[in-house]
Amino acid sequence: MKKTLLNTLIDQKVLLSFAREKNYNVDSDFEMIVKNIKKQYNFNSDEELKQAIAAQGIEYERWKEFTKDEQMIHRYIYEMIGSKINIDNAAIMEYYKKNIKQYTVPMKFKLNCILLNKSGTTPEAIEEKKNTILNELKTTPFADVAKKYTELPSGDILLGEFKEGELNKNLEKAALELSLNSFSGWVETDTSWYILQLIERSESQLIEYQKVRNDIEERLREEEQAKKIDGFIQELKKDSHIKIYE
Repeated sequence: MKKTLLNTLIDQKVLLSFAREKNYNVDSDFEMIVKNIKKQYNFNSDEELKQAIAAQGIEYERWKEFTKDEQMIHRYIYEMIGSKINIDNAAIMEYYKKNIKQYTVPMKFKLNCILLNKSGTTPEAIEEKKNTILNELKTTPFADVAKKYTELPSGDILLGEFKEGELNKNLEKAALELSLNSFSGWVETDTSWYILQLIERSESQLIEYQKVRNDIEERLREEEQAKKIDGFIQELKKDSHIKIYE
């Protein structure tokens, strides 16, 4: 671990020394990073950000210097390697086709339900209740019956919104057979009985190639850059004076 850490530190020092020779201005990069952090963590001022960094035991000016150094290294690597990598349309399309699931928005469905828990009652009592509910559903709107009988912990009748594959297999199978606003028969799980009502459904959709093309190109460029960077650093080391103090 010590050797790995030492090599990583050397790599960073070497990259930074060459990056500094380029005299990159990374002030705008740093400002954008600060802006994004403040937005992500709901900081209303730079002072709140500084206090949060100080709470981690880090001096703000040291963090600022380190962050700018990182941005200089990123700029240098992109200029020397990333910008010279050519990703052609065929490679981008091939990646899109091979990872089509990644670019497919899954089907979603929203369900109301009547839930009866198996625990705390006898099989005979729950069977009687199930028959009573089925009879009432013949003449009474689902929502009214559900509000009267459901035993969801929330006290609501909304079971939730789910993507395909997120729900119990028995429940999902029953839900996928429903048309909008229709309801199922009783569906059993290990702990409960359910009647499901489908109230919303959106089919799975493929994200258009043109909308994700640039993201794929950037991903492939980063992968190719990662393959080349070790060799690039080794070449930089040959032109560097490195001394390790034991």
